[in-house]
Amino acid sequence: MIGQPGESGDERTAGVDDLQRAVRELNAELRAQQEELEQVAEHTERATRSLAEVALEFLYRGDSIRVAVGERIFTGQVTHVGTGVMTLRTPGDNEIDIAYDCLGSIRVVNRAASGGRARTSTHPGEMVARLRELENSGEQVELGGAGLVQSLEGTVTVVARSHLEFRARDGSEWVVPLTEIGYVIRVSGGPWSS
Repeated sequence: MIGQPGESGDERTAGVDDLQRAVRELNAELRAQQEELEQVAEHTERATRSLAEVALEFLYRGDSIRVAVGERIFTGQVTHVGTGVMTLRTPGDNEIDIAYDCLGSIRVVNRAASGGRARTSTHPGEMVARLRELENSGEQVELGGAGLVQSLEGTVTVVARSHLEFRARDGSEWVVPLTEIGYVIRVSGGPWSS
């Protein structure tokens, strides 16, 4: 190797070593900056997502979650995500439709290592769409919400723009504002036993 006039082989080797060390330090600094940028990007993404997007993540991962609507607590896995409602399947195979705007909290009970599912349908997107399905099917359900004194068991008879009409199992008739419906429980295997 030809060096500068008056430069010895040891000086050239030291210069190369210094250059290699500087490159390693620069690469380490670049990796640290890249990691910091990735953390900022992830935080920004998490800070700008909606509850529907959070529920979609639970659906994809297959996490077991606990959801609070008023005094009621439900545990299960997300099986459907719409723009205003998600569906939770409980360990007893009941399905619970929950309106995002009535949620008190969501807690991850068990983060799944695998077993999530793909989003297969966007319907129902909102609670009112589910209620209209139930009006047409005559299915026995339980509905409730944070502002309702008690949950109601029976059938949805009419869904209007601002409210629904409901016939309870005991034959009583109820009129409930749609804004008060926080959840609808559809029982596996049909109606409740008397």
